[in-house]
Amino acid sequence: MPKFSILQSSIAQFKSDSQQKSKSIPKPLSEVESIYWAVVEYHQRSQLGSFNSSTKARNSRYYILDSSANFSTGDILRVFVETFNQLGQKQTYGGDFLIARAFNTDLQAGVKGSVLDMNDGSYLVTFPLFWQGNTRISIRLYHSAQAAAVIRKLRENYPHRMAYRGIFISQGQRETSDCYFEARHPGPICDFSDLNSGVQWICGKPPSLSCDYFRHMENYLNESNILSKDEEMLLESSNILTEVTPGGAASVFVHKQDLKSTFGQCHIQSLKPNSFSGFFLNNRWIPSHCQIQYFDSPDKTVQCLKGKKVFLIGDSTTRQWWEYLLHHIPSLKAVDVGRHEWYSEHLAIDVANDIVVQWKTHGMPWQTGGEIVFFDLHPAVNQINTIFGGPDVVLVFTFGPHFSPFPLRRYIRALIKVRTALQKLLIRNPETIVILKNTNTRKVYSDILHRSDLLSSDMNKAFSMVFKGMKVGFVDAWDMTVAYDSWDIHPSSGVVKNEIDLFLSYVCHE
Repeated sequence: MPKFSILQSSIAQFKSDSQQKSKSIPKPLSEVESIYWAVVEYHQRSQLGSFNSSTKARNSRYYILDSSANFSTGDILRVFVETFNQLGQKQTYGGDFLIARAFNTDLQAGVKGSVLDMNDGSYLVTFPLFWQGNTRISIRLYHSAQAAAVIRKLRENYPHRMAYRGIFISQGQRETSDCYFEARHPGPICDFSDLNSGVQWICGKPPSLSCDYFRHMENYLNESNILSKDEEMLLESSNILTEVTPGGAASVFVHKQDLKSTFGQCHIQSLKPNSFSGFFLNNRWIPSHCQIQYFDSPDKTVQCLKGKKVFLIGDSTTRQWWEYLLHHIPSLKAVDVGRHEWYSEHLAIDVANDIVVQWKTHGMPWQTGGEIVFFDLHPAVNQINTIFGGPDVVLVFTFGPHFSPFPLRRYIRALIKVRTALQKLLIRNPETIVILKNTNTRKVYSDILHRSDLLSSDMNKAFSMVFKGMKVGFVDAWDMTVAYDSWDIHPSSGVVKNEIDLFLSYVCHE
């Protein structure tokens, strides 16, 4: 049967199966549950099984549909993927986590592909064709459905694999106790929960010191003997982020077609899902929804930020923004705020141009090497609630990577609390500029159980659903890093510059 006929049949079956399966989804009891089920789709993606039954990228094939057609810029390229297991047998269910990219190395061009799971072992991947010339295809199997099920199971059922220890010190005496996000300690506790933000933090009371002597905390892994032999094989690095084999042509040539752009400048607008946020060409990010500006010179950046107070709330990827601006603008100077830990407040001021750029962490959860001061981690909700706002105020918010070891529901609840705080801020002062950034890709770590990009992808879906409809600027770091082929939690300066250019395009209009 021709591949296109297979595709049409698969799409029809997919629609039929989806209608049947939707009837079995538990009725959501809350917004948290509704978003949770929409993201993980356990009713479709719970394929636990042996290693031999898992999808193998080298046994699987992808086929460019209509590969002999004449493609022009503005067209959509469709790719059909058939998956096979370790024994070479055709898969009959979906749930594999695929990452797709179209690219042209000579043009420094790239775009993320959109993957549609047919739930029968096949996938339809679509790419918008943005540039003239050769376009190559890369489809990677990040996790088989079995590996994805293992990682999600551990995330939901073993939330204390990433554990915390409180450190209490008094006059040279040092005692420790376990700390948690909920009151689960069997004995006396020290309650450091924040009532305003709703962030819980509970430590067991140390043997002799009082709770007042809580000074530091540290995180550590607590995940021994939790995987079977098959599960360990599923999560070996050789089975992660591997290329699917092309079953024919692996590229197409794209002809130029003059397209009139109907997009205006990048404005704050209601956030809505978008299959394609943009693409790279000559290492420049070109959004699919607005005309970006490029702030190559310090003078242009200063003119944009003149008189602005910029509050960056998030993780180390937004701290990269602070560092970029500090080095990019000579007149912007770092201010000593009294502590010099990397997770402590970072502040920079340009007195002559009345520019203030501040970075703070989003609060707990937080992981880092060594001891950290718990009281330096102010909850994001509290930070937002202290900002009055106005046209001279810019707030950038992100969090994700530090939540990946923990149950998805906890992340969704945290997002909803932040959304409420942002809504109140925009009621106080609707002219406040709010920018959201999601989570980017990261490299394949040895501790893949809680740092897999599958977890980041789940969180990004929840992120988009929680903030859908809010009037914000959005920097899609996931799409950008996939398109750039970046696999580092701290992307290169080339990615960061493009993130900053998009951010500043929302702030300033010519």
